[in-house]
Amino acid sequence: MSAESAPQTRYGSPEDVPGMPKSWSKTFMELGAAALQNFAPLKQHNIHLCGFAHYASDPNRQVELHHICASINDEVIQCAVYESEKPGARLIGIEYVVSKRIFETLDAEEQKLWHSHVFDVKSGSFIAPDIPLAVEHRLMEELISTYGKTYILWQVDRGDKLPLGKPQLMQVATKEGEWNPDLFAFRDQKQGYDHKPKKENVKNIPDPGVTGNADWFHHHPQDKTHASSENAKLD
Repeated sequence: MSAESAPQTRYGSPEDVPGMPKSWSKTFMELGAAALQNFAPLKQHNIHLCGFAHYASDPNRQVELHHICASINDEVIQCAVYESEKPGARLIGIEYVVSKRIFETLDAEEQKLWHSHVFDVKSGSFIAPDIPLAVEHRLMEELISTYGKTYILWQVDRGDKLPLGKPQLMQVATKEGEWNPDLFAFRDQKQGYDHKPKKENVKNIPDPGVTGNADWFHHHPQDKTHASSENAKLD
């Protein structure tokens, strides 16, 4: 797989979405609802993770994703995926993360839809923005052996103004030279994260290895069976 995706040059904004600007009446109604209604499912999301991913159907389409996550328990995490962490960022996908133990209970075909997080962590791609390195190190110790299943619903990287087409399965790089370095450069410049000390910070975390059929489409690019939801089971 070559790392030749077009470099990202900007984050999206509400102006990128068709439709009239939000009216004062709608804003007022939302303020009232926020004061009166229960948003408990949203309030449980309390972890921000940022990482890169590529489309299973096209490894050269590499994107930056921001995950706002909630831990259901010690072995299952659910994440809303946004294009950025900026106000007005579009919700573009979802990711579920499970422990190695749970991943190994999945059947062989289901495992093909999941990706590992080993190189994601080791490469400095997968980070927890704005928290101390010591705390991030502890978090990455937990995440490095997990597996994720990510679908993108809104392909903003190709300029879609709305979520069009079928959900797209995502994968991650598994070795050096596969991430487009422009991804790191853009994120470091725009967010001020500096991935190099973050990469060095996780260097001493043991590599747990990858099990089962994780990263299947990364290693078998000719297999397009589940690369998008057109042929995948959605029930």
